[in-house]
Amino acid sequence: MNALAHLAIFMVIFYFFIDKPNEPDPKPRYHTDKAAVATLESLLHDSDSVVYLDKFQNGSATCGTLKAKNKLGQYVTQRFIALPGFAWVEDSTADFGRHWREVCVW
Repeated sequence: MNALAHLAIFMVIFYFFIDKPNEPDPKPRYHTDKAAVATLESLLHDSDSVVYLDKFQNGSATCGTLKAKNKLGQYVTQRFIALPGFAWVEDSTADFGRHWREVCVW
């Protein structure tokens, strides 16, 4: 085979197997519910210090990781689950790991 045929085969394979950035994500990870986030921030000691490191929507739940100041003024990183009207932060319940696996892992 000549070089032109190799190039044509490579281009066809490349076209069909690369990620196409213009295709919509079937499950958008960064759409969040504002009511759920407001409920979450009401639980935190200093809600003005919140920095969201990761935040994604899974059904009606907003899950992710945040960094916020604790009662001592130090930044701590915690996972969270927020629903409209109810929220969990990683240290708030002994069953957080179970809730995380049931609600946020897909």
